[in-house]
This record gives sequence, C-alpha cells and structure tokens, in this order.
Amino acid sequence: MPYKSKKQEKYHQRQWYLKNRKRLLEKRKKYHFENKIREIKYCRIYYKKNKEKINAKNRKYRAKNKEKINKHNREWWHENKILLLQKSKQYRLTHLKNFKEYGKKYYQENKKRLKKKATQYYIKNKIRISKWSDNYYELNKEYIKKRAKKWYTKNKDKIKFYHRKQTALRKKRCGILTVKTIQQVYTDNIKKYGVLTCYLCFKPIAEKKDNLEHKTPLSRGGTNEYKNLAVAHQRCNSRKRTLTEMEYRKKWGLPKWKKGGRKNERQINYNINASYCDDAHSFN
Repeated sequence: MPYKSKKQEKYHQRQWYLKNRKRLLEKRKKYHFENKIREIKYCRIYYKKNKEKINAKNRKYRAKNKEKINKHNREWWHENKILLLQKSKQYRLTHLKNFKEYGKKYYQENKKRLKKKATQYYIKNKIRISKWSDNYYELNKEYIKKRAKKWYTKNKDKIKFYHRKQTALRKKRCGILTVKTIQQVYTDNIKKYGVLTCYLCFKPIAEKKDNLEHKTPLSRGGTNEYKNLAVAHQRCNSRKRTLTEMEYRKKWGLPKWKKGGRKNERQINYNINASYCDDAHSFN
C-alpha cells in the first residue's frame, strides 16, 4: 500500500508494532534460544570489525542519558539483587586464584593511591563504619571467634615473632622498666594519698586489683620513665585504653586531684617483689 508521506508510513508501522508486540517478542525469544551460539559468534565478529564506531556511539548516548542509565541500573540491581549476589559468589569460587593474583598485582601497582583513598573514606564515614562494625560483630560473634582461633593455631610462630619484635622496638624507644622505678611509684602513691589509690578516680584499691598505668600510652609516644607512670584500678586502666590522662578525664567528666583532698584513713604496707611485678601488672 503506497503512503503519501514518510510520517504516515512511520505512524502506520508504529501502530502495527504496538498491536503485534507480544507475538513479536515471543517469536524473537524463541529464535534467540534456538540460535544462541550462532548469534553470539556473529555479534563478536561484528564488534571486532566495528569496535571504534560502536564505542563512540555508546559514549555519546551515555553522555546524553547519564541520569536515566544510572536510575535504570539501580532499579534493575534492586530487583535482581539476590540472583546477582549468588552469581558473583559462584564466579568468585570458580576463579579464586585469578582473583587473588589480579588483586595482588593491582594493589602493588596502586598502593599509595589506594591507601590515600581509604583514609579519606574513613575520615568522611567514621561514625557509619563504627556502627556497621559493631552490628556485624554482634550478629557474627561466634563465626569471628572460630575464625580467630583457626588463624591463631595456624600462625603461632608468626605471632611469637611479631611480639618479640614489638618488645624489642619498645625497649629501644621507651626504655627498660625496672623494679626500682615500680617500687618508687607505689611508695610515692601511698605517701601522697595515705592509702594505695587510683590516680584516675581517686578511690582506694583492693589487693591484687591494681595496675601500673602509663599516663601517655606507649602506642602514642609514651615512655617507661618515672614521670609517665602511675597506679590505677584494673577497670580504670582498661577503660582508659589509648587515651591520655587529660582526654580520659574530659571523656568521663572526672576532676583533677587537689592537695589535702582526702584524709589519711589507714596505711598499707605494700612490698613489691620482682616476680609479682612481672605477673600481676599489665603494662600499656
């Protein structure tokens, strides 16, 4: 049937397509299923011949319809989330060696850039990451413990070597902690407060519930000198972690010690042996 103009021809074709859309799609699917391998081969050959032309066309389309494509991709991902995750897991398991080799090569080539990116991301999303890690630990507590035990049993020699290395570095940087300095710290504490007391909360300490504490932690440039040492509760010491004395007081709203703050209630004869120092005290 002849048409008066091209517009009329296009309009007629469009209407015919809309009427027979379902039938055409079913026919196309059937043909694709029957001739899948032949179609894939043809597509590859065509792409190799017209690679530059196809890529240029795709770039133009992406530049024009960037928001539209992103929206479509998000919707499609949310609809097929479970299926995609299962497929990716299966693919990773089958190609594990290739993934590891590629990952190592990529990390070595882009080490500085990746570290910089990771630090920037952590600074921006610090609160969100901490919340996520806490939730993940609560949900997968048993699995994490089992995994840690397995790793510990496999790498016992590595852990021992690491601890020896760390102790050697600490001795060089922070100095050696002697029994005389520990005795001096304890005697001066009793002279100052009258009773063996915690320098953080100013409450008396019961026997075998004390810790030798570093005011500025060794991890933050502290030393084993007399000025940096004090006596604290085991609980206060564990709560302080890697904070300084001032930071800890600000966090928990604790006051500073004033001279003549408490009366001498009782005296304690507290003798320290070298063996007791090594076993009973945990040093930060």
